[in-house]
Amino acid sequence: MDKTVANRKISSQLIVFLLILAVFIAFSIFISIRLKAGIAPDEPGHFLFSKLFSETWGIPKDSAESIASGWVIKGRPFVYYWVNGRMINLITLIHPGVTDSQLLMALRLTNVFYSAIAMILLYLTSKEMIKNRWLRILPVFLLANTLMWTFLSGSVNYDNMANMFCFAAILFFVRAYKGVDFQKNSLLWISMIALGCLVKYPVLPMAVLMAIMWVITGKLQQQLSGFKSAWSVKRGILSVVAGVLTLSVFMLYGNNLINYRSLIPICADALDSRTCALDPMAVRYHEEALPQKLDILESIRQGYPNPLEYVFYTWIPKMLVRIYGILGHLIYYPSHITIVFYLLYVWFCMLGFKYLEKSKVLSRGLTLLLVAYAGILLLTNYNSELVYGFKNIAMQGRYIFPVIGIAYILMVRILEFVKNKTVFWLTISMTILLFFISGPIKFLVHSQTIFIDWFI
Repeated sequence: MDKTVANRKISSQLIVFLLILAVFIAFSIFISIRLKAGIAPDEPGHFLFSKLFSETWGIPKDSAESIASGWVIKGRPFVYYWVNGRMINLITLIHPGVTDSQLLMALRLTNVFYSAIAMILLYLTSKEMIKNRWLRILPVFLLANTLMWTFLSGSVNYDNMANMFCFAAILFFVRAYKGVDFQKNSLLWISMIALGCLVKYPVLPMAVLMAIMWVITGKLQQQLSGFKSAWSVKRGILSVVAGVLTLSVFMLYGNNLINYRSLIPICADALDSRTCALDPMAVRYHEEALPQKLDILESIRQGYPNPLEYVFYTWIPKMLVRIYGILGHLIYYPSHITIVFYLLYVWFCMLGFKYLEKSKVLSRGLTLLLVAYAGILLLTNYNSELVYGFKNIAMQGRYIFPVIGIAYILMVRILEFVKNKTVFWLTISMTILLFFISGPIKFLVHSQTIFIDWFI
């Protein structure tokens, strides 16, 4: 009888998860099919690169057309575009008369698949970290109702594939740390984070941080016992794959550092100055950047916010409005609700400090990973402000997405420690309500007002 009840609970919980996933996929497909071209962030450039990669099985050369997108192909992570290129080849083989708009829709739907896999990976990670069967679903619900996540998932953007690999890396990292088939999961973690780095170079800091955690917080005895276990053909293949992918990362970025002293080459490293004049990033720099980069003291003397003011009064609010709103070539900023999200996260931080000492080393390590990654993003944005004079250029909420799943899992982990039923139910109720009313349902509520010109 007890087993029957347990199975019923498991199936009910799984049904709710699948329902959340289905609703998320439905909204993302709606965006894929109905969103007008040129609205999603950087979609024209990603689509152009995908078509260029479809013309060769290798890496296409830079040209005036590609530079006009603002990116350089040479020395750039290529996996996303290479896969898209092969998809375009397959589609055109099956349907030779396919149009660009149809190709765009097909690639958009593929991105929905990437994000759906990321949601499943988040759920599996929740099962590793959260004991309560029903609370395990909450991180997935929060992510499904993160507006920029859903909007991005329905567009052609390498973030979706990169996020999928990052979520996979986190899952296998957690399993390896817990001692679940340490050898296999360690190799899978290395493979996934390496693939992420070959999709998008900002994944590199996450890879370095996770590697440090893996070495420092990993249990030596667990590591030794894991790698002393009998090798199989499957693990041998995994080792080769992990080794090749890791070597590819070192070759790509190592070559760039040696030859260009940068992780990613700039236009001047690939083409002549006349062609580089078409680079919109260079144009933006010449038009928007200050004559000379400010130092911190000089920026304060000129009336710009000091670092602490910038963090709490500029960076956090603007990141929140870009995560729970939309920043593309058209924007939707829910400024009226940002303060509520701010207060919610302050409240969770207060609860976290209260219950942090009760948490396990793994939770603390993931907290450190989240904070360190956010800190690197903050420093990058602050450096940009010193260059451009605090115009909030290149501040994107989607840049935090590789670790946003960790944030949501940690929020639920904190809730598990709350013993006061009043505090627990008030917190979880307000969290669910806030995310629901600010999520993709906005597309339906404002279909005839805010978003009337966004969709066909």
